[in-house]
Amino acid sequence: MAPDPLGEGFRGSAVIAAPLSLRRRRADDGAMERRLTAYQIDVLMERALRPGGGFLARRAAARLCRPEAIRQSDSGLVEQLVRILRSAPDPHIAAQAARTLADPRVSGDPELLASTFVAMINRSGYRGGANAELGVRVLDFLLGPPAGETRLESFLGAAHPRSDWWTSPETVSFWFVKEACATRDNTVRARAGAFLSGTAEPHLLSALERVVLFDICKTFYLPALHTLPPGWEWQPLWSGGELSPRLRLHLANPRLPLRPPHGPSKFGPLEACAGPLLAVLSQREDLIADYLAVHGPEPTVSALLKGAAESSGRAGFAADCRSALCGLPAGPAREELCRHAARWGSEVGQSIVRETGWVWDGDEASFCWFTEQWERYDALDPDGARLRVFGLTRKDDRELFRRAERIAEENGRPNPLPPPPPFPKRTPPSPSPWQGGSWPTSPGASYGGGF
Repeated sequence: MAPDPLGEGFRGSAVIAAPLSLRRRRADDGAMERRLTAYQIDVLMERALRPGGGFLARRAAARLCRPEAIRQSDSGLVEQLVRILRSAPDPHIAAQAARTLADPRVSGDPELLASTFVAMINRSGYRGGANAELGVRVLDFLLGPPAGETRLESFLGAAHPRSDWWTSPETVSFWFVKEACATRDNTVRARAGAFLSGTAEPHLLSALERVVLFDICKTFYLPALHTLPPGWEWQPLWSGGELSPRLRLHLANPRLPLRPPHGPSKFGPLEACAGPLLAVLSQREDLIADYLAVHGPEPTVSALLKGAAESSGRAGFAADCRSALCGLPAGPAREELCRHAARWGSEVGQSIVRETGWVWDGDEASFCWFTEQWERYDALDPDGARLRVFGLTRKDDRELFRRAERIAEENGRPNPLPPPPPFPKRTPPSPSPWQGGSWPTSPGASYGGGF
């Protein structure tokens, strides 16, 4: 018989049935005798994951699924147990791995617990691997125990000695949200969705909020000045009239959307660009005032104008954005809307200022010209004198003069403004004493010339 690579004691049942006193004596004599090597772990894994399962597979799993072995092993045994949890054909072996990972001697060790989550993230194809399913077994482990705080929430809320990217609460929460929305298993998607819809864990709420903000930026072509973790793919907010899974989860959680935080924020540009639209989607128009106070009127009004011009979104969404614009408070917010209507020719902005009668703080006649309110303009400036004075104060603004020309041509009216000023002529560079021909063929070339 060929020698067993796992050692003589493994073939029999002496090791399993050995009394506690004998095992303690062996541990005192030398712990190295019980420490599994990388080669032994590989052999045991091959047996534990054997398709037929059976007695040998369970015995190999029993050797691997020992908390003492995990605490003493430095060969990645935690990662192998996560592999058993996900892939073992025998459900009894997978349950044994789950019990071992949940054992207080393993889960109570911050280092081992962090290694468990790193292995789960890697095994779930976080970087775009083929095996990108969350899986029922992993979900059972993360959302257990049945009563009290789940293991996922405990991990996210605890302080971890490891500060690497893989074990940060932000990475783990983003990973869970991604897997919960991307899995093809209906059971897993329903359970994970029900958990996210009712969770109050701050990191999970933040992750769910920010992925929806990113999807809003991509859907409306807003400047998304933030990069999500690798392996992430954006989803359109709606397709064929149906909302995306992420947006449905977000809208189902009563604690979302979050109020924009005051002060510097890592995700401030993302919140400023997409936050007002998320407030409208969530029927929380009261948050518009918070976005105006935190991020100012420019990104808030620009986002609402984008939403009001959207024709393929959810029914009533464009009308809600327009209603939010009509409810802007007097001051910088209305001034920004008037600037968009006059300066950039926003159709939604022009219809709102015509309906409400708002004007900017500058010359009213000029504002009526650029928003094409001809009756009011003809009454205020019949000879165009006020518009010409307005143009003189902005004679360097070529875009303003071009816009005035386009408005006059489209409406068949004379343009009171003069033609736009020409571009300034560029002064030719002075000849350099070192300038010569092309080295080495030109006789006029010198050191540095021709390059």
